[in-house]
Amino acid sequence: MRKFAALVLMLLIGVSPLIAQDTDFRSTSWGMTKSEVKSAEDNQLLQEKANVLYYSDDLAGEQVYVVYQFEGQNNTLNQGQYILNAGFESGSQFVEYFESLESTMREDYGSPEVDTTLVQAEQYQDKPAEGLENGEVQLQTSWQTEETEIVIQLWNGDRGIQLAVQYIGKTA
Repeated sequence: MRKFAALVLMLLIGVSPLIAQDTDFRSTSWGMTKSEVKSAEDNQLLQEKANVLYYSDDLAGEQVYVVYQFEGQNNTLNQGQYILNAGFESGSQFVEYFESLESTMREDYGSPEVDTTLVQAEQYQDKPAEGLENGEVQLQTSWQTEETEIVIQLWNGDRGIQLAVQYIGKTA
């Protein structure tokens, strides 16, 4: 009986990663309706617009906005995003967090399809944090899965330094 129980436990442990892959972003799948996403999301809804749901959560130790975007005739889920909402004060903090997320994503998704550091001024080639603070450096890394394009970006725009991780559905 113990051997049978151990076998069942091993099968459950071995199958659980496969079950988890049925989702595309958090606990959701592309093509879900807003009400299905609301049911799947454990956090409290911050704001709802016609085609967008906003939540707040923690990602790798930092506060983020979780954004679900819907489109099409049936208004179904086609994109999810994490937008960093941390109180970082320096470009180096943003770069360190980007590199930490990127490292974790490399472990999860393998080698990226695109790995880009856009340096607009040569003086920042070895100083991406300083270049980021001055709006002269952008970082972007992306992966492709069968169902999803995943992009992590770090840039300095009209709203200051921003970091976003986007999950874009290919089939919804």
